[in-house]
Amino acid sequence: MNRFKILFVSVFMIISVLIASISSVSAASTSVVGDINCDNKLTSADYHLLEKYLAGYDTTRISVFDTTKLDYNGDSVVDLQDLLLIGHNATDMGMYSPNY
Repeated sequence: MNRFKILFVSVFMIISVLIASISSVSAASTSVVGDINCDNKLTSADYHLLEKYLAGYDTTRISVFDTTKLDYNGDSVVDLQDLLLIGHNATDMGMYSPNY
């Protein structure tokens, strides 16, 4: 009976680790850099939220505002460069083109 318990616990732990690793991979793949409003798309809405943030508007009242995604280029500074890059890469702003 002890061997069965050890085997059962071992299989259960392996399955748990596999499920945890699969769910962490899928969670990471749905995160879009610059997606400030958390809709899993980089659009003009994200551009306008960052625009308001940089202009000094009170963005604390916006419930779908993820400040961890403000730094689009990853240089640890939220500035005009991030705004321009989001504007360039947003899919609905007319500036995005795969052949650009």
